[in-house]
Amino acid sequence: FVSKMPPERKAQVQTALQKALKGEKNSYEAKINTVDGQTKWIQAHYFPVNDSGGFIINACGLVRDITPQKQVEEVKELLYSSRLLFETFMENSPLMAWITDGDGLIRYLNPAYLATYQLEKTAVGKQVNEIFPDKVAETVRQNDLAVLKTRQMLRIMEKTNTPDGVEHVYQVVKFPVEMDCQVFVGGWAIDITEEMALRKSLNDSLEKLQSSEKDLRASLEKEHQLNDMKSRFVSMASHEF
Repeated sequence: FVSKMPPERKAQVQTALQKALKGEKNSYEAKINTVDGQTKWIQAHYFPVNDSGGFIINACGLVRDITPQKQVEEVKELLYSSRLLFETFMENSPLMAWITDGDGLIRYLNPAYLATYQLEKTAVGKQVNEIFPDKVAETVRQNDLAVLKTRQMLRIMEKTNTPDGVEHVYQVVKFPVEMDCQVFVGGWAIDITEEMALRKSLNDSLEKLQSSEKDLRASLEKEHQLNDMKSRFVSMASHEF
């Protein structure tokens, strides 16, 4: 039986049997390929067999299939790795990021979000209307419901006041997040208040420039008319003279 095993597996079994024959109980886990080509995880236990006098006369091994447990562990490890990657990215993002569930319960707020609104981590687990004024919370909730209904990304601009009383304009992207057979709403937001102020300033300057250009054209037209009148007057005077 052992001789038909692959070299690595054969050495592992022989080592375990030798330990058992020396009176040592031992066990190991291994990934194997079955005769039908499947990959399985097994757990093997080896122990000595004694006669009535207590002398070791043989070694015995028990093997059981632990593939289902290993698959669960692999999924958990994958989920943990994914979550670790997600948190590393989100925790260091300069953009505000959050996740809410279908009932409007806050499930995640990244440090940038907490810092902007001067919130503690205890804000996670609260309803949106517990940290924002009713009017703002209602707008947020309506946008979330639109994402949940359409399962489509939503791009909007929102105005809110930070705790210092200053109104800020945010470019917001909301999107559906499917996890654990549920649909959540994830979001990113970037402060574009300065950009909007600069844009307004540029528009105002452009309007003033256009107005000045219009006035200048009018002045040039009047000057042209005046010069034309002077020329005609000189011609008439010369003719009469």
